[in-house]
Amino acid sequence: MMILDACGFHPIIGVNVLIQKALITVSKDGRFDMHDLIQEMGQHIVRGENPKTPELHSRVWQMEDVRKICSVDAMKENDRIQALKVDFLLEKDIPPNLLQVVGNMKKLRWIYLEDYRETSLPSEFQPTNLCYLGLTQSYVKQLWEGNKVLPNLKVIDLSCSTHLVKTPDFNGLPCLERLILSWCNHLKVIHPSIGYHERLIFLDMEECTSLEIFPPIIRMKKLETLQLCQCSKLSMFPEIQTSMDNLKDLQLRGSGIEVVPSSIGEYCTNLHSLDLSRCKHLQSIEGNFHRLKNLNVLRLNGCDQLNNIPADGLFDIECKKCNVDHILQSMLQGNAIEDYYISMRLDGPYIPRRGLANAVFTLQLPWNWNTEFSGFLGRWNQVIKIEEVKGMENKGDILEDEDENEDEEGIN
Repeated sequence: MMILDACGFHPIIGVNVLIQKALITVSKDGRFDMHDLIQEMGQHIVRGENPKTPELHSRVWQMEDVRKICSVDAMKENDRIQALKVDFLLEKDIPPNLLQVVGNMKKLRWIYLEDYRETSLPSEFQPTNLCYLGLTQSYVKQLWEGNKVLPNLKVIDLSCSTHLVKTPDFNGLPCLERLILSWCNHLKVIHPSIGYHERLIFLDMEECTSLEIFPPIIRMKKLETLQLCQCSKLSMFPEIQTSMDNLKDLQLRGSGIEVVPSSIGEYCTNLHSLDLSRCKHLQSIEGNFHRLKNLNVLRLNGCDQLNNIPADGLFDIECKKCNVDHILQSMLQGNAIEDYYISMRLDGPYIPRRGLANAVFTLQLPWNWNTEFSGFLGRWNQVIKIEEVKGMENKGDILEDEDENEDEEGIN
């Protein structure tokens, strides 16, 4: 869907029509599937009246056709081809002038080069209409040298490009919306222009295990998902200098983050999911997260070194030195009530273990929790107390489950 959208096809309505007519199916992860005969029909339509002249086709995916196109004058402009796919791993005898030919495809909007063997794209690669660029499992060390202006490029996918060392300058990519750099485990340098990008929506850098510094976030106001899981050498969360009200999903699982700054609670007020699980070096959480009224999912399990949280708690937590009665209430406001869903992972040393042998967690639920919510599932070794927040005629009505021998406790 994202590829069709990037290419300007407005797929939502069209795809729904195809599904209703049983021509295609779409999996949960967005993959399309269709009958072989339908696929062959589409390929036949593309070949049309010129089956033996692939340079006149709008889409090229067979290596035989690629070789024919490259055998023509490489300097000749092509205004017909809009999409090109080449698998360098499966194919042999790749034409050496392929990228030079691609550079003259003036209408090219989609290109996918799997296992691309060169260390960078050539200087003549300048398809100004390009919307999608995919170089998965490539050998590139840097995408290109210097600054390129690709005004329509919306998606870059360099996932599993294990030789990639640094990203390009993003100033010439004003429409970029999705940047996928997952499993680029030699990536060390992110160009600082990324922090100024105002159109970026999705950034995936999972398993970039060599990354040590992420540039300051200056203007990334539209970012919705930031994925930094398993960036084990990233010890400092990027400095935030602007409101990030669109950020909903922040994934830091297994990263080297040592401190969660107060800027997350200050600037990311619409955050829905925050994953800090298995952050083995996380020592401190600064600032109160009481502004995160829409937070549905919080994971702090496996943070073995976490020993410092704000004195006033994370979510308006009331900490008493004697009984340590933790009142978790803010997460049960906002979307948590509207969506009837909340997930919290607090197993492990979420709060310093010392003195918590008899800790009691009091969860303040909305007045309609027992009729509108389907249930509540938690993992604690301490006592769990459930209490309505407002509208209770009898404030002494408290539900307790004091079975500390059970790891999982479900209350319906």
